[in-house]
Amino acid sequence: MRALVVRRDHVTEPGPVGARLRERGYDLTVITVVSEHRHRAPGVTFDFPGADGSA
Repeated sequence: MRALVVRRDHVTEPGPVGARLRERGYDLTVITVVSEHRHRAPGVTFDFPGADGSA
């Protein structure tokens, strides 16, 4: 099974939710909305991937 974890920036970790998903056998795919170089000025647009993993 797969789980998509959306983190808002480069310092946010999946935390306890990610840990529980891993315990239950999920493969995590972690995507970041605000990259490190935009951290101080995060006015970004973001396209969520499709359910099949496509962009």
